Amino acid sequence: MIPEPTTVWAVRLDVSTEDFKGVLHLEPALAPGALVFREETGDVDIPLASIQKVKRLRATPVLMVTQFPDAGAGRFAFYFVKPPPLTPTKASGSGRHKRRAIVQLQATGRSLKSIVQEWEEAVKQAQAAGAAS
Repeated sequence: MIPEPTTVWAVRLDVSTEDFKGVLHLEPALAPGALVFREETGDVDIPLASIQKVKRLRATPVLMVTQFPDAGAGRFAFYFVKPPPLTPTKASGSGRHKRRAIVQLQATGRSLKSIVQEWEEAVKQAQAAGAAS
C-alpha cells in the first residue's frame, strides 16, 4: 500500500545540516519508480533502484534513506516532525545539546512510529516490486 503524501523535513546528511520542509511521495508508477521529496525550490527524485538502505531510526520519527555510492546523492534523513537544531550553539554545549535533541525526537517518535514504519515498509515493497519486474 502506498502511503499518503506526508509533510516532512529533509536533511541531506552528506551536504548540510539544514532542513527543508516539503512533501514526501512514493511514486512506484514512475519509471523506474521513485521516492519524491517536493519543496518550494523543486523536487528531489530518489530512484528506488538507487536506494541501498531505508530504515526507521528506532524511537525517533526519522526515516533514513541511503543511496548506493555510485548513485551520487548520498544519505537523506526525513523527519516527520520539525527537527531540532542539528548544530549546537556555544551556549548550549555539544553534549547537552545532543541529549536535548534526542529526548525531543524520542518524545514525538512514539506517537509517529506507525506512520514512519508504514513509509519504511512501503519503500521496501516498492523496491522489491520494481526488482521483480
